[in-house]
Amino acid sequence: MIPAIIACRVNRNAKGSRYSSSYDPECGWQMKRVLVTSVAPMLLLAQFSDGFAAGGSGPFDGNWTGSATSTVEQCKSAKVTVTVEGTIVTGQAQFANDAPNINGTVREDGTFGATIGWQPLTGKFSADEFEGMFKNGDCEWKMLLQRARNR
Repeated sequence: MIPAIIACRVNRNAKGSRYSSSYDPECGWQMKRVLVTSVAPMLLLAQFSDGFAAGGSGPFDGNWTGSATSTVEQCKSAKVTVTVEGTIVTGQAQFANDAPNINGTVREDGTFGATIGWQPLTGKFSADEFEGMFKNGDCEWKMLLQRARNR
Protein backbone atom coordinates (compact mmCIF):
# COMPACT_ATOMS: atom_id res chain seq x y z
CA MET A 1 0.00 0.00 0.00
CA ILE A 2 2.76 2.50 0.87
CA PRO A 3 4.65 2.03 -2.47
CA ALA A 4 1.37 2.76 -4.30
CA ILE A 5 1.07 6.06 -2.46
CA ILE A 6 4.64 7.02 -3.26
CA ALA A 7 4.07 6.11 -6.90
CA CYS A 8 0.87 8.13 -6.87
CA ARG A 9 2.72 11.18 -5.53
CA VAL A 10 5.63 10.82 -7.97
CA ASN A 11 3.77 9.75 -11.13
CA ARG A 12 0.96 12.31 -10.83
CA ASN A 13 3.23 15.35 -11.14
CA ALA A 14 3.10 16.64 -14.70
CA LYS A 15 6.03 19.05 -14.26
CA GLY A 16 8.56 16.32 -13.56
CA SER A 17 9.10 17.41 -9.99
CA ARG A 18 9.35 14.61 -7.41
CA TYR A 19 6.35 15.88 -5.39
CA SER A 20 2.99 17.11 -6.58
CA SER A 21 1.74 20.38 -5.19
CA SER A 22 -1.86 19.86 -6.36
CA TYR A 23 -4.52 17.78 -4.68
CA ASP A 24 -5.31 14.51 -6.44
CA PRO A 25 -8.55 12.92 -5.17
CA GLU A 26 -7.36 9.41 -6.06
CA CYS A 27 -4.18 9.84 -3.99
CA GLY A 28 -6.17 11.43 -1.17
CA TRP A 29 -8.37 8.35 -0.85
CA GLN A 30 -5.31 6.11 -0.80
CA MET A 31 -3.83 8.16 2.06
CA LYS A 32 -7.09 7.98 4.03
CA ARG A 33 -7.21 4.20 3.54
CA VAL A 34 -3.66 3.83 4.85
CA LEU A 35 -4.43 6.03 7.85
CA VAL A 36 -7.62 4.12 8.74
CA THR A 37 -6.06 0.69 8.24
CA SER A 38 -3.02 1.58 10.34
CA VAL A 39 -4.77 3.40 13.20
CA ALA A 40 -7.86 1.18 13.64
CA PRO A 41 -5.94 -1.94 14.78
CA MET A 42 -3.92 0.11 17.28
CA LEU A 43 -7.10 1.49 18.83
CA LEU A 44 -8.60 -2.00 19.02
CA LEU A 45 -5.46 -3.43 20.64
CA ALA A 46 -5.37 -0.58 23.15
CA GLN A 47 -8.83 -1.65 24.33
CA PHE A 48 -7.79 -5.26 25.01
CA SER A 49 -4.04 -5.17 25.56
CA ASP A 50 -4.27 -4.90 29.33
CA GLY A 51 -6.81 -6.76 31.43
CA PHE A 52 -6.34 -3.96 33.95
CA ALA A 53 -8.15 -1.44 31.75
CA ALA A 54 -8.86 2.21 32.51
CA GLY A 55 -12.22 2.72 34.09
CA GLY A 56 -12.19 -0.69 35.74
CA SER A 57 -11.25 -1.17 39.33
CA GLY A 58 -7.57 -1.57 40.07
CA PRO A 59 -5.43 -2.46 43.06
CA PHE A 60 -4.50 1.20 43.65
CA ASP A 61 -7.94 2.81 43.30
CA GLY A 62 -8.74 5.56 45.76
CA ASN A 63 -7.68 8.95 47.02
CA TRP A 64 -4.04 9.52 47.90
CA THR A 65 -2.60 12.45 49.87
CA GLY A 66 0.83 13.51 50.99
CA SER A 67 3.63 15.88 50.16
CA ALA A 68 6.43 16.63 47.75
CA THR A 69 9.57 17.70 49.61
CA SER A 70 12.54 19.26 47.84
CA THR A 71 16.06 18.01 48.32
CA VAL A 72 17.19 21.63 47.87
CA GLU A 73 16.41 24.12 50.66
CA GLN A 74 15.54 27.01 48.31
CA CYS A 75 12.70 25.00 46.69
CA LYS A 76 9.38 24.92 48.52
CA SER A 77 7.39 21.82 49.43
CA ALA A 78 3.90 21.05 48.16
CA LYS A 79 0.76 19.34 49.41
CA VAL A 80 -0.24 16.63 46.91
CA THR A 81 -3.57 14.92 46.27
CA VAL A 82 -4.27 12.35 43.56
CA THR A 83 -7.13 10.03 42.66
CA VAL A 84 -6.55 6.64 41.05
CA GLU A 85 -9.32 5.04 39.00
CA GLY A 86 -8.17 1.89 37.20
CA THR A 87 -5.04 2.97 35.36
CA ILE A 88 -5.85 6.69 35.31
CA VAL A 89 -4.23 8.99 37.87
CA THR A 90 -5.26 12.65 38.20
CA GLY A 91 -4.51 15.20 40.87
CA GLN A 92 -2.74 18.36 41.87
CA ALA A 93 0.33 19.59 43.73
CA GLN A 94 -0.38 22.71 45.78
CA PHE A 95 2.75 24.88 46.02
CA ALA A 96 2.78 28.36 47.61
CA ASN A 97 2.40 30.16 44.25
CA ASP A 98 1.38 27.40 41.85
CA ALA A 99 -0.90 24.37 41.62
CA PRO A 100 0.16 22.21 38.65
CA ASN A 101 -2.07 19.32 37.61
CA ILE A 102 -0.88 15.74 37.76
CA ASN A 103 -1.96 13.44 34.91
CA GLY A 104 -0.66 9.93 34.37
CA THR A 105 -1.14 6.19 34.34
CA VAL A 106 -0.32 3.38 36.74
CA ARG A 107 0.41 -0.17 35.62
CA GLU A 108 -0.80 -3.25 37.42
CA ASP A 109 2.66 -3.71 38.99
CA GLY A 110 2.42 -0.20 40.50
CA THR A 111 4.91 1.59 38.24
CA PHE A 112 3.73 5.08 37.47
CA GLY A 113 4.46 7.69 34.81
CA ALA A 114 2.91 11.14 34.62
CA THR A 115 3.40 14.84 34.17
CA ILE A 116 3.20 17.42 36.90
CA GLY A 117 2.56 20.59 34.96
CA TRP A 118 4.98 20.00 32.07
CA GLN A 119 7.59 18.06 34.06
CA PRO A 120 7.89 14.25 34.09
CA LEU A 121 6.94 12.47 37.31
CA THR A 122 7.79 8.81 37.95
CA GLY A 123 7.25 6.54 40.88
CA LYS A 124 5.71 3.38 42.25
CA PHE A 125 2.51 2.54 44.09
CA SER A 126 2.70 -0.35 46.54
CA ALA A 127 -0.17 -1.39 48.83
CA ASP A 128 -1.15 1.90 50.54
CA GLU A 129 2.01 3.93 49.81
CA PHE A 130 3.43 5.83 46.85
CA GLU A 131 6.96 7.13 46.36
CA GLY A 132 8.01 9.22 43.37
CA MET A 133 10.39 11.88 42.05
CA PHE A 134 10.23 14.91 39.76
CA LYS A 135 12.54 17.79 38.80
CA ASN A 136 12.19 21.36 37.65
CA GLY A 137 15.34 23.33 36.95
CA ASP A 138 17.73 22.99 39.91
CA CYS A 139 14.99 21.60 42.16
CA GLU A 140 14.22 17.95 42.74
CA TRP A 141 11.31 16.68 44.83
CA LYS A 142 10.56 13.39 46.52
CA MET A 143 6.84 12.70 46.65
CA LEU A 144 5.39 10.50 49.40
CA LEU A 145 1.67 9.68 49.42
CA GLN A 146 -0.63 7.50 51.52
CA ARG A 147 -3.93 6.03 50.40
CA ALA A 148 -6.88 7.50 52.34
CA ARG A 149 -8.77 4.95 54.39
CA ASN A 150 -12.48 4.47 53.69
CA ARG A 151 -14.59 5.31 56.70
